[in-house]
Amino acid sequence: MEKLLTLEKKLEDKLAELDHTFGKKGRVLEEEIKDLVEERNALTEGKRRLLYRKGFDVKVIDINQTCKVTKGGQMVKYTALLATGNYHGVVGFAKAKGPTAKIAIQRMPMVLISCFKQKIFWLMKNVFKIFTMWSGMKSILTHAIHTKFEKTKIYLWPGPMRSGMSAAGRTVETIIGSRNPLNIIKALFKALNAIETPKDVRAREVWPNCSGILLAVT
Repeated sequence: MEKLLTLEKKLEDKLAELDHTFGKKGRVLEEEIKDLVEERNALTEGKRRLLYRKGFDVKVIDINQTCKVTKGGQMVKYTALLATGNYHGVVGFAKAKGPTAKIAIQRMPMVLISCFKQKIFWLMKNVFKIFTMWSGMKSILTHAIHTKFEKTKIYLWPGPMRSGMSAAGRTVETIIGSRNPLNIIKALFKALNAIETPKDVRAREVWPNCSGILLAVT
């Protein structure tokens, strides 16, 4: 138990140090964290836990079982699809494989790695930062969005103001085509990454006009 607590303390220190370390030193530090996590998981099966940043919530989206028949018998593998977020505009997703569903979920020793100065969090190289337009709004959408990934199409648009309880806030969505969970998540993140703020729209409309005026003056 004392050794486990010591490892937990070392992990917290390494993660704190990783926030302001980048380049070659950052990669070395990531490898050290992975080794510490493997050592911690090797201590006891019952005390394994996911490692993620404080303030982030991790949800299991889908667990898929595959079976491969060989001469020696059947090889069963599980693929776990997870999503995470901090309820303040940062979300991400990840996929891992393992011989059991539990091990597949546990094979994410570095669920969240901070991207230092930009304050954007990475989750297995798949991350998007979503900006909420107004703090009082329950919806992050200011305009309708439709995107496509492979054979999955997703449509998102702001819903009407409601009174009473609402599970999805002010966001309405429709999925057309393939219902593969991974394709749906990738299409959703692609749509969220295409959100434009009023400032973005204003900049897109103003700068072309300004360039035309400057050319006319010169």
